[in-house]
Amino acid sequence: MSVKEQCVKRKIRSRCDSGACARLGNVDDSYRLPRGPGLRSLYKDMCSSEAQIRFYYIDSVKWVKKGRSPGLCQTGCGLNLMSKYATLCTCKLKMLRVIHKGHEQLDERPVYVAALGDTKGRKDPRTTPVVFLGKVEKSFDCFLAVWKYLPQSVRRAKDVRRHRLGDLYPPILVRVFEKFGRISKDRFVQNFSHAKDSYKNDLRESKPVVFKEWQTYPEADVGFTTKDSRSIALPRKAKSFKTMIAVPRPSVYGWKYKLRELRSLLERFPA
Repeated sequence: MSVKEQCVKRKIRSRCDSGACARLGNVDDSYRLPRGPGLRSLYKDMCSSEAQIRFYYIDSVKWVKKGRSPGLCQTGCGLNLMSKYATLCTCKLKMLRVIHKGHEQLDERPVYVAALGDTKGRKDPRTTPVVFLGKVEKSFDCFLAVWKYLPQSVRRAKDVRRHRLGDLYPPILVRVFEKFGRISKDRFVQNFSHAKDSYKNDLRESKPVVFKEWQTYPEADVGFTTKDSRSIALPRKAKSFKTMIAVPRPSVYGWKYKLRELRSLLERFPA
């Protein structure tokens, strides 16, 4: 049995940027990755010298043989794909802060985020699958701002009072935390993934982002190999990309590239 399978079976607490995530790896709470609305601006943005992309490895997405159609499932709250709006609020907090520094220039300097999976899936095990690719629509200073921006139906789909894998803290909980420095466990849904102290880092540090344009690849059939680095012209960037793909490893701020540097690779992706 692999280490990952042991982690799922024993429900060992894995770590995310906010601390121990109690539900990460728990298949019972998982959901199959929805494909998303697509990336209509991707090819246009690949022509821009200002557009960038940041990669990171996501531990909470697992290959699950669930029901009739096995596929990639989200078992954590770090990337929330419930509703047509994807959100990243409770993971990669330092990367989110860096993205937020340019939040007023996102129209002129688009930012994409790509999540890589370390699961083999059912395809070629030499390929590192791309789990998620999204264009940052908005970056927010706090949870009050992102809550105000999102439609009510989206808030309900991601509310930490309703969903174990939720990632949106409603204003009433934000104000409780601001006043008392803590939130009673019974204010969250039962078994909420960040109920034990991790929520404190979320509320203190997160700069939530919203994606309107995004795509997932639940069959694990889209990805990169180390040989793809040969398509990158700059030797330094090619070496960095090969290293990134060769071995799954954490990156605090995400691996950063200009989008057009990876144009020949990204053009293969269904958008």
